[in-house]
Amino acid sequence: MKYTEKTNTRPGFRLALALALSVFCGCGVGPYYLHPGESAAPDSLTGPAPGTVPVFHIGLIGDAGYAGPENDAPIRALAAESRSITTPGLIAYLGDNVYPDGMPGLDDPDRDRTERVLDTQIAPFLADTTMDVVFIPGNHDWGGMGREGRARVILQGAYLRAATASRIGLVPENAGPGPALVMRNDVVQVIALDTQWWLHEYDKPLYPGESSDSATAEFLADSLWGMMSEFGGKVTVILGHHPFETHGPHGGFFDWRDHIFPLRNLAPWLWLPLPLIGSAYPWLRTSGWSGQDISNGRYRKMVHTLGPLLVRGGRVIYASGHEHDLQVIRPTDDLWFLVSGNGILEHASPLSPGANTVFASEIPGFMTLDIYDDGGVLLKTVGFPGGETEGRVLFERWIPAKK
Repeated sequence: MKYTEKTNTRPGFRLALALALSVFCGCGVGPYYLHPGESAAPDSLTGPAPGTVPVFHIGLIGDAGYAGPENDAPIRALAAESRSITTPGLIAYLGDNVYPDGMPGLDDPDRDRTERVLDTQIAPFLADTTMDVVFIPGNHDWGGMGREGRARVILQGAYLRAATASRIGLVPENAGPGPALVMRNDVVQVIALDTQWWLHEYDKPLYPGESSDSATAEFLADSLWGMMSEFGGKVTVILGHHPFETHGPHGGFFDWRDHIFPLRNLAPWLWLPLPLIGSAYPWLRTSGWSGQDISNGRYRKMVHTLGPLLVRGGRVIYASGHEHDLQVIRPTDDLWFLVSGNGILEHASPLSPGANTVFASEIPGFMTLDIYDDGGVLLKTVGFPGGETEGRVLFERWIPAKK
């Protein structure tokens, strides 16, 4: 009997082998990953130059849309740290501020719960710090990607302004795509994008005078490039919800849990084993089925349109959420992608390192940037391993000023 004939009589073995390989390859980063040659903290030879001083501070935290008193340790720690900062600064919530379907109207039975979720996120900064705070919309804020998405983004912005006497708001405003200039000085500028605008399939605003999504997208790209090219400073920080590179589920990585227990993606407690059948879910996700994954056509169009602007825009740091993890990715010498989307406890998603990954962790936490007057940036990642309520520095990286 030929070998090919024999193997064809054992399709179950081949399928089991394929599953075993997919599970074996689906190994995550564990507590954290450091790129070979990286250290967890910058040494004295690579830190700020003598005589330079920090001029602006940014805190980055995302996907805190189930925040409550039992899981908000990262939020409270970020607020406490901000109170010790003496330079001007900004806290940015990077989207998915209210799960699962954004903020409903006043007569909706879920309204009280969603208000409490937002109150948990804003209260520590209202009471104890004068640092500015902005919220970026995410896909769940757009009504869970549904038909009411535009209205629910506007409702969330209105609530944030009313609850904080307009001190805290949603940017860009009114479900617009941006770009919105959040701040600018001689060293750094911060720009906000609503990346869900690109992916949303239902009603969304167009730029005045434009008649289509594609024309608005072109105008958006031109506006973003105008902001970047006219800036005479040293660092551009762009805030959005969706990452341009990621190595979590939205980038196509799924670990053994997704293959064996796929129903956990519907409800975390559904540990019902579905081997073989369960692998259909990761396959669908990597084939572009979900509009929230990089493999999807709308998502790819956004990355291919805006990505080249970031590459040629000087020293650019693009910060996002969406994945429930912490990632530091460096695709080019001057471009840094930060994913800070694990802002509450017990909310992590699987993660693997990529070729451009500098640091990655499934531990909940947040990131901070301290921008110095020469354009150097101190990046810090703070995590809460094992559900701890006190944060610890997981990773620091000095990003030297652009030559």
